[in-house]
Amino acid sequence: MTQDTDFSSQGSERTRNPRGGPQSELAQALQELAKGEQTATALENNLSSLESKIDALLASFEEQERSQTRHAAGNPPSDADGNGAEAESTGEKNS
Repeated sequence: MTQDTDFSSQGSERTRNPRGGPQSELAQALQELAKGEQTATALENNLSSLESKIDALLASFEEQERSQTRHAAGNPPSDADGNGAEAESTGEKNS
């Protein structure tokens, strides 16, 4: 039994591709790339936001630790003007 194969009927990749050819594949690849870039940008923005929140939490914890350390050492916490135990003990405060 012999098998007749007509290689000329197969044609090139361009004619066999049911999606419309290499230009269509390139267009689809570029669309997927653009979508991936948008996703990456969104992830970067979310990570930046998360990083800011973590930094704020860390600063809060560090301030609590400093406050507890001052309290344990017998020094009252500083007021908003930066006057702490020294200004109160001398009776001086910036107004």
